[in-house]
Amino acid sequence: LDSHTGDSALREFWKTDMTGTLDFLQRKGFLVRTNARSEFAFTHLSVGSTFSMNRLPLEMDDRHRAMRLASERIIEHSTVPRQFARLGYELVNLAPFNLFNHPRAYSWVERRYGALATVFKDTLVGRLRELRENREWDRRDVGATNLWILQTLKDLPPPGPGRPPRFVYAHPMMPHPPFVFDENGGRRTHANATEFYADSVNKDSYLGQLRYTDKLLQETIEAILRKYTTPPVIIIQGDHGFRRIIGAGNEREAHSILSAMLLPEPLARQIAPDHRTVNTFRILFNGLFGAQYPILPNSRPPEGNP
Repeated sequence: LDSHTGDSALREFWKTDMTGTLDFLQRKGFLVRTNARSEFAFTHLSVGSTFSMNRLPLEMDDRHRAMRLASERIIEHSTVPRQFARLGYELVNLAPFNLFNHPRAYSWVERRYGALATVFKDTLVGRLRELRENREWDRRDVGATNLWILQTLKDLPPPGPGRPPRFVYAHPMMPHPPFVFDENGGRRTHANATEFYADSVNKDSYLGQLRYTDKLLQETIEAILRKYTTPPVIIIQGDHGFRRIIGAGNEREAHSILSAMLLPEPLARQIAPDHRTVNTFRILFNGLFGAQYPILPNSRPPEGNP
């Protein structure tokens, strides 16, 4: 879930919480870690770190073209999907990144943030392109794309007899802006680019879309679990927080994420209270497939708002 801040930061900075959602997840057997943190506060680097199972030696600057290009290549050829493929898993990609010979599921993020946009970013062509993209960003039906991803998860049947197991990577761009839903699922629009940019840093708009995201999340989990006699392994993990705190605490909020995992009991006991996303699949591969990846010690994220 893109830009889903964790409960500890919601309580500290926004004076709200996720009690209802966390209670639901725990009733369904999920292990919840309210102090979990991402390695990076930028999607490309955060996802790249999680899927490579390593801390990336890349500059944390979302305007840096080399970082964007390198991180997209890291994600596409990363360890996690390659390992699942080697183990005989079918891969399903519902994300904005290419993933080990499986093309991205949607492209509007690529048009705004992808490699092509990055290459031309500092040229006249790039600046004109960016201006057009900024104006068109809110007109695209981002909400429909997110709803489609979650509906696809609901509709995906369990592997049938004789079929291989399945690894599904779903990356809804929620509650990340643009804020196209209110907390009840009503559609929101913006009259112009100025209004869109002002709204993209609005705490109340963010929290409204976060609450609706959590409602959709609960519906999706219910639909998935109804289909399985033996619960599947499910990882719900944010890539970074809202990233709108200025001054003290900004790095804590930017790295605070929702983290909930449905795991076999012996494996669940290995998830630290202050879990780091770089270790998610190290723990999974060790516990489920007998790998021997060392668990990386916690690192202290850099100060400053990305």
